[in-house]
Amino acid sequence: MGYPNGIMKISASEITFVLLFWPFSLLYFFIYQLRRMGYRMGLFRTHKSRLPVICVGNLTTGGTGKSPFCMMLAGELSAAGFKPAILSRGYRRSAGKGSKILAVSDWEKLLSGPAQSGDEPFLMARKLLGRAIVIVGKRRDRASELAETAGADVIIMDDGFQHWRMARDLDIVLLDGKRPLGNGWLLPAGRLREPVSALKRAGVIIATRCGDGTGCQPIERMGKAYRLIQPVFYCGHRVVKLKSLDDQSANQTIKLTADSKLLLFSGIARPDSFRNSVKELGYEISDHIVFGDHHSYDRADLERIARAAGGCEAVITTQKDAVKLPVGWSPGKPLLALEIEISFRPETGKEELLEIIKGALKP
Repeated sequence: MGYPNGIMKISASEITFVLLFWPFSLLYFFIYQLRRMGYRMGLFRTHKSRLPVICVGNLTTGGTGKSPFCMMLAGELSAAGFKPAILSRGYRRSAGKGSKILAVSDWEKLLSGPAQSGDEPFLMARKLLGRAIVIVGKRRDRASELAETAGADVIIMDDGFQHWRMARDLDIVLLDGKRPLGNGWLLPAGRLREPVSALKRAGVIIATRCGDGTGCQPIERMGKAYRLIQPVFYCGHRVVKLKSLDDQSANQTIKLTADSKLLLFSGIARPDSFRNSVKELGYEISDHIVFGDHHSYDRADLERIARAAGGCEAVITTQKDAVKLPVGWSPGKPLLALEIEISFRPETGKEELLEIIKGALKP
C-alpha cells in the first residue's frame, strides 16, 4: 500500500505514524475489499438515474478543491444550456444528521440555511442561484429523483467517487498535484480512501494546486508508475477579489496597502492554501486563527477573533467560513471574504475538459 519508488518520500514522523496504525489500515483494506466484492456480485444494488451523472470526487481525505470545481462545472454547464443539480452529502449538517433529503435551493431562491444544509452545499447554492440547484442527503440515489422532479437534466455528484450505490456516466477525480497520494497508505495510517488501483475507474484526473506551474511532477510520476491512461488536467485557485461581508465594509472604500496588517481566520481542510492565497495579494499577515474543518462558530470564537483584530486593518476569512457567521456580526474592523475560482494551466484545458464532459452527457 505504499508508493513505488520515486513518487514521494515519507518523513520520519509519517513513518512512526504508519508503524502505529498499519494494522488498522490492513483491516480497512479487508472491509473495503468485501464491500467492493458485494457490489461486483450484485449483493448491493446500484441505482441508475434517468439523468446523466457526472461524479466529482477524490482518492484521499482532506481538501482537494471539490466544491470550487463543482461550482465551476455547474456554471459552465448552465452557460451551455443545461440545468444542473449538485448532489452533496451535506457533511456535518444538523437536519436529520445528514440522512434526510433536503433541497438547499430551487431555480429562484434559497430554501435552507448553512446549519440545515452544510456549509459547502449552502455556499454552492448561493453562488449558483438561478443557474443550478443543490440537494443534500446521504442517499444520492434518492436525491437524484428529487432533482429530476425539480427539472434538472444533469447531475453533478459532489464527493461521490466512493459512493458506489449511484451509477455514473463519468468519474472526475481530483488529486493534490503536489502530494497526490499522501504517504501512500490507506486510512488510518495514511490519507487514502481506496487503493491507488481505484484510479483505473476514473475517466478524468484533475491535478489541483498546480496553478503556479510548479510542483506537479508527482502526478506525472504517479501516472507512469501506475500506467494510468486517462487525460490529466492541471489547475489551481485564482483569487478573484476580497468581498465585503459587513455593513461597515460595504458602505466605505477599504484601502489596503502592502503594509496593511491582516488577521485571518478559517475552518477548512487546508488553511495553508488560504494563507498562501492572501500572501499572493502582497499583504502582511499578523496572525491566522485556525479552526478545524467545517467548524461552527460560537460566541467564544467570535470574541476571540474580535480581540485579535485590535491591531489590524482588516479581518479576512474564506467564503466557506463566511456563510456560518451570524448576520450582522463584526469583529470591529472591516470583515472580508477571499473569493477564489478554478484556473486551468494551460487555459485551454477547461475547453478540452468540457468537451469530454459533454461527450459523456450524450445519449
